[in-house]
Amino acid sequence: KLREAFNKLELIMDGEPAIYMADPAFKAIVDSLWDADRDGYITEAEASVRRVINTEFRGNTDLVDASPLKHFHWVAYNGDAATFYGCSSLKKISIREDSSFVSNMFAGCTALEEVELPSSISRLSEYKTGSMFNGCSSLRNITLPSDMTEIGGNMFLNCISLEELDIPATVTTIGYGATNGCTSLKRIINRAINVSVYTGNNAFANCPNLTEMIILQETPPTLGYGSFYNTDNCIFYVKDTVVNTYKSASGWSGMASRIKPLSSYTKDY
Repeated sequence: KLREAFNKLELIMDGEPAIYMADPAFKAIVDSLWDADRDGYITEAEASVRRVINTEFRGNTDLVDASPLKHFHWVAYNGDAATFYGCSSLKKISIREDSSFVSNMFAGCTALEEVELPSSISRLSEYKTGSMFNGCSSLRNITLPSDMTEIGGNMFLNCISLEELDIPATVTTIGYGATNGCTSLKRIINRAINVSVYTGNNAFANCPNLTEMIILQETPPTLGYGSFYNTDNCIFYVKDTVVNTYKSASGWSGMASRIKPLSSYTKDY
């Protein structure tokens, strides 16, 4: 492109392409894991070598931008590795499809704003979502993998900036405290069609600004204790054919006046 714009430009290319990393804290950690020849640069070939990440990032308060992580082949040490736990300055990160989802993975990342997750979980080496974004108070939006199966316990606990959550159709488990304390949450689109129970206490509790929840499941899930505590303004939109089924179901009957037919919902979803 440079040659097209400047036809007299002579480019001297010496060396090999390397992955650009603007964040010095990120680069220092990644260099220690992948820079095999210790030349200060990481090539695509070096980045393709599978590495196990344990505590290298955990608690690093200088780390801001980990978005280049999508170029590196890695897996977590184990399902409870809490890989980026406590990285309180981390703002951006990108996770590739052959890495890991682990419990407490981003817990305590209070500055986290941008998260790029894999579109599919099919190649993940570990898959645990409990407390994954616990306390990520700056997180406003997130796109979940289209085939994920679990919203783990406390997955979004106290994500006070989260405004909307779109739950994939493949989800079969919604754990305790899933969105508990998400005080800015306004809308939940629950596409899951086979969740037998909102398994834990306070699954969607303490979301006072939650005003609408679309539920595409035809059989009313069993509610845990306080599943919708302090969500008194939430309207539940269900398929027209099952409105009465929801209104008469145990736990749901106490919210019967707030259960409406999906045909009356006028927004896109």
